[in-house]
Amino acid sequence: MRLEEMTAEVRPRLNWEAVDLGFAMGRRWWPRLVLAWTLGALPALVAAALLLPGHPWWALALVWWGKPLYERGPLHVLSRALFGHLPPAGELARAMPGLLWRQALGALTVFRVDPARSFNRPVAQLEGGSPRDRTARLRTLQRTAHGAASALTLACLAFELILWAGLLALTWLLVPGGVLGLESGSLLDELSATTRGWIMVLAAWGAMAAVAPFYVAGGFALYLNRRSRLEGWDLELAFRRLASRIAGLRRPAAVVLAAALVLPLSPAPAQAEEPHLLPPAEARKIIDEVLADPVFGGTETVTGWYPKKRATGAEEAAGQVDLDWLARLLRALSGATETLGFLAELVMWLAAAAAAGLLVIWILRHLPRGWRPRRRDKKAAREMPQTLMGLDVRPESLPEDPAAAALALWQAGRAREALSLLYRASLVALVDRHGLRLPASATEGDCLRAVRAMAGRLGADTTDFFAALTRLWQAAAYAHREPAPADMENACGRWPHHFGPQA
Repeated sequence: MRLEEMTAEVRPRLNWEAVDLGFAMGRRWWPRLVLAWTLGALPALVAAALLLPGHPWWALALVWWGKPLYERGPLHVLSRALFGHLPPAGELARAMPGLLWRQALGALTVFRVDPARSFNRPVAQLEGGSPRDRTARLRTLQRTAHGAASALTLACLAFELILWAGLLALTWLLVPGGVLGLESGSLLDELSATTRGWIMVLAAWGAMAAVAPFYVAGGFALYLNRRSRLEGWDLELAFRRLASRIAGLRRPAAVVLAAALVLPLSPAPAQAEEPHLLPPAEARKIIDEVLADPVFGGTETVTGWYPKKRATGAEEAAGQVDLDWLARLLRALSGATETLGFLAELVMWLAAAAAAGLLVIWILRHLPRGWRPRRRDKKAAREMPQTLMGLDVRPESLPEDPAAAALALWQAGRAREALSLLYRASLVALVDRHGLRLPASATEGDCLRAVRAMAGRLGADTTDFFAALTRLWQAAAYAHREPAPADMENACGRWPHHFGPQA
């Protein structure tokens, strides 16, 4: 596949943008696409008419059922026209037999009602491969495009029905009034039911022929867009264009480099100006002239108290130490004393609050289970499905005392219902009070694994009790094996301790 030869712009698109691109391709090559569809559909219509001349509706059903075969011709045209080659009629006629019969049985049986047919067909027709490879390939491609492909099928089917009704209405309107002395429209009534049926079949065939190019092109564009996203076609084309541009500049750059290496280089002496230094006397004279100017110079007399006998600079440096920095520091600290005290007090209170919180958490974690405060995970309760494994797990579906009710059911000979009640009540308690989260697809094994993951919070006794209850329930539900009386009485007696209101 030579991506640079594609006649459409290669870029990632939204699904419906890709469908719009397909419709644009359908408009551009519509005559050739209709011809390709007709080469497969017209022989089918003629064969159906010869086989079932008196049953037009059965003939229409046969023609309609073969639509997946006729759509292979337009797909063949699109796959080549996209790369600049529009197949002529002769080439299409020679290619049609092979296109129609390849994998025809599967297309007319297992995959006939596939709603994403226009999207899936390019994988089989253009990529080939074994059935297992095609299945894996489709699983990857369909992740984000299957919904759009199915919607495209429904939309095109609706357009076919609308166009069919429009063609029938147009046929009715074209019947002139007063023909053969009959009132307008009565000529159709005078025709036989079979003839009227074949008129409707031809109208349906025309509607299918008009819509099929757009349907095939829309699915093909979805397929191309999905591959472009997965394989980065736009990036590959950008790199190829960059490589071509660099290759075009390679020859001129080589010529310039060769000329620079071959041509002799002539040295040129530096022409920098020599610096001009002024004599000290002349420089002093210029400085005095500048300072004498009132704008730049001038003198000022300052009066103050000074000791009569001043030490020299060396004496001052030897006998004095500069402590100005210490004075500045003390002044800054004296002004910030109040702020520092407030910050220190705030840090102390925060540390005390953190220590108190940690102490409360430690106490709550080490309290006996009966003394722990109950908490309700509202999010888990909100996400709890109403049914699990076919069991009603809504809290309002449980009796006030599930253990007593289960024991009564057991004594009445309804062991399966008794175990179901205990198991449901256990799940509700786990979700309602312990925050257990379960998806709607959870099985008994999933529930048991989730409970064992919470063993640190529930305790080993509760986890073991739930595991034993799960085994009793599975034996009764799937093996139809009732529990022993001792096991059932033990389960009903221990249930309030683990999952009852006071647990």
